[in-house]
Amino acid sequence: MRTFVSLTLPEPRRARLLKLLEDMRSQGALKGRAVRAKNLHLTLAFIGDIDAGTAGRLAARIAEIEPVDLRFEFSHTGAFRSGILWAGLEEKEKFEALAARVREILEEENVSYDAKPFKAHVTLARAWRGSVPAHLRDLHSEKLGEPQPPLLPTKPELMETVWLESGEVEYRRVPPAQ
Repeated sequence: MRTFVSLTLPEPRRARLLKLLEDMRSQGALKGRAVRAKNLHLTLAFIGDIDAGTAGRLAARIAEIEPVDLRFEFSHTGAFRSGILWAGLEEKEKFEALAARVREILEEENVSYDAKPFKAHVTLARAWRGSVPAHLRDLHSEKLGEPQPPLLPTKPELMETVWLESGEVEYRRVPPAQ
């Protein structure tokens, strides 16, 4: 199974990104394939293919991580050269510490993962072409006249990528081994 460790976005924050994508679509500024609403997440570590036994064991270890209070305050949008449009997040130190803890567990469990430097972001679209429109670059709540998001306890989870018959991708939580 193809796996990664991620944080699920609180629903109000997911809705904020969906509104951004819809605004981009209505303005003709969406130059790529938007990520499906239920697939929006923040990846802490990409693992790749592992067997079901390892996945269950790893899910149990990840479940031991204490919740972290996070706001999921978006800061800005950007695009990687690889064709990914993303939304960056504030609270970088908290996200980096959480990613470091997850990677420490992966190393303890002798599970390989993509060791690229961590960048706190949520992928919004793939196959992105061009730059990000200037008026969509700043996502701070205060600049958009929105209240600051509340702190919410958040825990990472091991997720599996599942390819559906329709050709779409769905992410599903891997249950911890008992």
